[in-house]
Formats: sequence, structure tokens, C-alpha cells
Amino acid sequence: MKSFLPYVFGVVFLLVMFSCGNSSRKKALIPSSNLKGEAPKQAAPKPHDKNSVSWRNPALLPIGADLGRFLRSYYLVGDHQKMSSFLIAPEGYSKEQTLQYLQALKWGYEIRLTNVQWTDETNFTLIYKTNQQQTTGREMYKGALVNDTAKLYICPENTTLFQRCAKVGG
Repeated sequence: MKSFLPYVFGVVFLLVMFSCGNSSRKKALIPSSNLKGEAPKQAAPKPHDKNSVSWRNPALLPIGADLGRFLRSYYLVGDHQKMSSFLIAPEGYSKEQTLQYLQALKWGYEIRLTNVQWTDETNFTLIYKTNQQQTTGREMYKGALVNDTAKLYICPENTTLFQRCAKVGG
């Protein structure tokens, strides 16, 4: 056993030495213009193409999140005004009534999108797995495309946010 120990240390030492030696052979990653002390040139930002950004897909918005988690993030920070622009309120509800409804909600639990079901070209249902006080559940949020933007229906008569809207076709 003692005869193998010097060999192991020797192999480890050689590996460390060879790995350190290879870094000096690499080419410099700094462009030649930066060697003179000049500021690096940055490409001009590309103008935002309206056709490339789509808010139509409720499962993957341009920000990289699904519609429910996007709305929940605004809810958690208290930005109900921005949140309301992605909601469809029932007829007869004013903007102020909708904001009061959003402020009175309890929607602090964890949600995770599991499925999207399209009923036709403009209506969809988002199915979420929820975690409330260590209890797993399921919620279904109904939504629609309005002017090429995915929005969710709200149900002010319920204490739950988007579920079981009687006036929303189901």
C-alpha cells in the first residue's frame, strides 16, 4: 500500500502542472482594439419588432413565464393596475371595482402550470397545480385572446380569483 502512494501523488502533481501549463498557450481573448486602451464598440440595439413579440401564447409569454405566474408576480408586489390590463372583467364592472376586487384577494400560494387546453381559436383554459399549506390541489383558469393578448377572466362573485365563472361559458 505504501508503494502506490508516491505514484498517486506524482500523477496528481503532473496533472496539475500540465493543466496550468496549457492556460499560457491559449490566445488572448482581449481584442487588439482594447489593448490600446480604447473603449469596446457596442452594437446598436436592434429596434423592437412588433411582429416578433407575441403575447398570444398563455403558456409562454415574451418574458419567459406563463400568464398565471406573470399575473401572480404583479399581485405579490401589489401592482394591481398592471395586473388589470391582463384581465377580462364581467360586463358592468368599472376599473375601480376591478381594482378593489384584486386588492381583496388572497392569492399568495404557489402555482405551477401543468396544461393548456384550447376550446377554440380564441378561448383557452390554463390548468395549474397549486400548493396551499402543504396541500396539493388543482385550479383551472379560463381565458381568451383579446387583440392578440392572452387575458384571464375574473369572477368577482367568487373568493377564488379565476375559477368557476358562471358567466364565462362554463
